[in-house]
Amino acid sequence: MVRSPWRDRAARAARLGAVVIGAEGLWRLASAGAAYLRSPYSADYGEGTVLVLARLLAEGRYFGTVDAYPMVHAIYPPLFPALVHAGFAALGEPVLWLPRLLSLLATLAVVLLLAGLLREEGHGRLDAALWGTAFVLPWFVQTWAPRGRVDLQALAFTLAGLALHRAATRERRHGRLVGAWLFFAFAFFTRHSAVLAPCAVLLDGLLDPTRRRRVPGEACLGLALIGGPLLVLHLATGGASSRHLFVYTVDVHYEWGRALSSLGQFASVAGGVAVLALAVVACRGPHAVFRQGRALVLYGAMAMGSFAAIAKSGAAQNYMIEPWLGLLLIASVCWRTLDRPGLFPGLLLLVALAAASFAGRDLERLPRPIRAPHNAWESAELDRLIRDARGPVLSENLAALVLARRQVWVDPVNLPHMERRGHADLSSLRTDCRARRFALVVDEYRLRAIPGLRECMIEHYEPVRDLGRYRVSRPRPRVPAPE
Repeated sequence: MVRSPWRDRAARAARLGAVVIGAEGLWRLASAGAAYLRSPYSADYGEGTVLVLARLLAEGRYFGTVDAYPMVHAIYPPLFPALVHAGFAALGEPVLWLPRLLSLLATLAVVLLLAGLLREEGHGRLDAALWGTAFVLPWFVQTWAPRGRVDLQALAFTLAGLALHRAATRERRHGRLVGAWLFFAFAFFTRHSAVLAPCAVLLDGLLDPTRRRRVPGEACLGLALIGGPLLVLHLATGGASSRHLFVYTVDVHYEWGRALSSLGQFASVAGGVAVLALAVVACRGPHAVFRQGRALVLYGAMAMGSFAAIAKSGAAQNYMIEPWLGLLLIASVCWRTLDRPGLFPGLLLLVALAAASFAGRDLERLPRPIRAPHNAWESAELDRLIRDARGPVLSENLAALVLARRQVWVDPVNLPHMERRGHADLSSLRTDCRARRFALVVDEYRLRAIPGLRECMIEHYEPVRDLGRYRVSRPRPRVPAPE
């Protein structure tokens, strides 16, 4: 049957509209990124953790004991902190804009790598562009990508590995295969949960009779590039690296009720894209979709399954980013099975990406220290108090401590659960609290979650200022003993 020319033009217009939505998403991200880069304040707890880890790496105390100061759980492998430290060494001082810039550049790399990967998979330029820019549309990417965190860096390495592996599979070039596994190793040593893509390509090889015999050799290559350095770290740190990266990270508290709430937020963003993928599968059949891009579908399915990790205590919207990328890969493979997408698929795609862009827009509002740093007097005053304190400062705002070149004593995010599980002994912290050793205490809520510290702070410290989300306290005057 001859297709109507106006329907073809309308279908193309719908896809152009999807590209426009993606371009608007890139503009929003650029605006938010510029605000983060010019702000000297941190509005995200985790940025301070990255700064602390970069300092500890420079001091040779990255995987230290959590029973003695500094009581810090090294929650990430050292690759990203090493990049941050190298930048600080070149600049001569710690700055917030450097890790933020690295994260923004990694986000741009994800967009370009995704578009390039899909182009190599047979998508046209227009379709590759719309799927690539779709990555930045959700609120959780918009609010996380400008922060100095590891997640986007790990995803960029993952996609680079996938792209090289797909090229190596098609062309049977050993050099590209080694390069792919090098990037998988970089992803792992950026965020040690980045193991899904390597698992997907190995499983894809086992399912392919023409490649099955090469899988053991490829697995050995991956084991050498990932397991080798991991073993060296384990031996060099006396097992401390394995305790920090695996024992402490896995043995945490899970909140399944909060996970269900987060699933609702994710569904409001991703529901339209999921419907598009399901509609194509229903029309074309799962076999056609799976044959089109099995490795990408396998990785996408695993990435979507990783959403369950959002139940982990301390997890935030960053745990939605890789599932979103996985869904985009699955949907793009489904889209590729439509040789000439008609008007209805084009309109469905346009509506799906519009929903992803506009759902949760209210959550994208930048915090005042980022949006208007010149008016963020609370942050400026907190920095001044920390800088001028005459004695040790116990603070949850870790970024302010590092930027003021003050000692970091405690990173409290995982310590309460770690002590309850027998992984940490925080008795020295409670002793110092009762002795009123700290000249200043800056807390939000995490310090008070440490057993015994809330009662100690009530008895021995008095609040003097509320600055934004933080409460600032000083030691209570000692009452003279009766004669």
